[in-house]
Amino acid sequence: MLIRQTLLYLPAQILAPLVAFASVLIWAHLLVPSDLGIVTLLVAIQEICYAAFFGWWGFYTLRFIAQYSDPEKRISFLKAETTAVFGSAIVQTLVVLPVLWLSFGKAIGADVIALALLFMITRSLNNYSADRARAEARILLYSLIQVIGPVIGFLFGLLCIWYFGPSPDAVLAGFITAQLIGVGLSVAMSDFGRRVGRSSRDIFKTALSFGGTQTTSSMLAILAINAPRFIVSHQLGLGAVGMFAVGYGLGLRASAFAVTLVTAGAYPLVVRKMQTEGRDAAFTQLRQNMILVALTVAPVTFGLLGINRSVVELLVAAPYREVTLLVLPLATIGGLFRYLRAHTSDQVFLLNLKPRIGTLIAICDFMVAVASAFFGIRAFGVIGAAFGPMMSGIVTFILSFTLSRLKFGFHAPLGTFARIVAAGAIMALVIWMLPTARTMPMLLAHVGLGAVIYISCVGLLLPKEARLAAEKLLKRRNKGASQ
Repeated sequence: MLIRQTLLYLPAQILAPLVAFASVLIWAHLLVPSDLGIVTLLVAIQEICYAAFFGWWGFYTLRFIAQYSDPEKRISFLKAETTAVFGSAIVQTLVVLPVLWLSFGKAIGADVIALALLFMITRSLNNYSADRARAEARILLYSLIQVIGPVIGFLFGLLCIWYFGPSPDAVLAGFITAQLIGVGLSVAMSDFGRRVGRSSRDIFKTALSFGGTQTTSSMLAILAINAPRFIVSHQLGLGAVGMFAVGYGLGLRASAFAVTLVTAGAYPLVVRKMQTEGRDAAFTQLRQNMILVALTVAPVTFGLLGINRSVVELLVAAPYREVTLLVLPLATIGGLFRYLRAHTSDQVFLLNLKPRIGTLIAICDFMVAVASAFFGIRAFGVIGAAFGPMMSGIVTFILSFTLSRLKFGFHAPLGTFARIVAAGAIMALVIWMLPTARTMPMLLAHVGLGAVIYISCVGLLLPKEARLAAEKLLKRRNKGASQ
């Protein structure tokens, strides 16, 4: 079931992150560091705003929308949804406007602030619509929203840069256009925004109780990720943010890409198991999810560590290379632990309706990230900012797995994890020892060799899992042939 869900979500999970990954490299070639710094901080502010103003309702929808299949209950939910989502958009705008004005001052004009506000609203609506579609297994709608925002937005942004010249305005205008299309598709292809009227207080009460606690956790986690960017901006300026953004963004996006390849349909599947078969079945499914996540994350993360110098020298614009070379591996390691925790052991707390434990972990995450980033900058300059998320990712990964075991008796497949990590580390070591790739074909050859090494190591270190995977693939192939 999980394999099928993963394959259905795969097109959106591959295309959108790959374009986002490429966009970091291309913006670095087109924008000066200060302009790239502005775009980076505006995106970071939007992510924080979504967690702060939309998160409470988004978490409630993801967890409970399946209970509103009855027509009468559905209407009640839709009325509450319209009030919650559009009310959140208004509050977000009122709060963010003075924040942008105070944060950037004379660095951006009124036109950029207006575009930034519209960018943040449309992106937040797209984020919520994608989560809603995923919760209801509306795979086509989810895929369209996930692809149109980053992919079409990036292409429109390039057109705006070509026509108007390189600037933050052009980048934002491209994304706004695409995100408006995404909002329109969500309204046209689902019942989102179809009902208005007096809403049920019970729905809001439950949403605030369940989603409010998770909102705190989510916002702290996003603040922990973005804290280095804001600390760099405060201490070293917008130009330094742009220099830092390339390696930091590439590392985080690579880790997030690897994790989301297999997690789009994973959590809703675990929730359904919990509702229909009980906690033991949900925990069994979660352990299977965790192994699949680890198998997917390891080659991407360790592979990037192995080809780090080749990627930087071949793809990154010259002014950014020196900083990116050192920031990229630190950000990749931090992202590996962070996203692996968020999509595995942290879900134990959500399944058991104990989001406060996740909040405590998020507080620890934020405190360690800020302290490590601050002292890292003092000791190593802009490069040291990447120590923040790396240290907090490692600490909270250990803490989350420990609490899930002690509080709920959840036994994570740590032995399997260790063998998967060993396979990835062997691959990275071999690739790192090769000469630096000077051409794209040579880089692709390194990637292909890494894939062969990783698959071979997994087969040797995890013979049982490799055999079961081969049997499933063979059965699927035979079934397809018979039809």
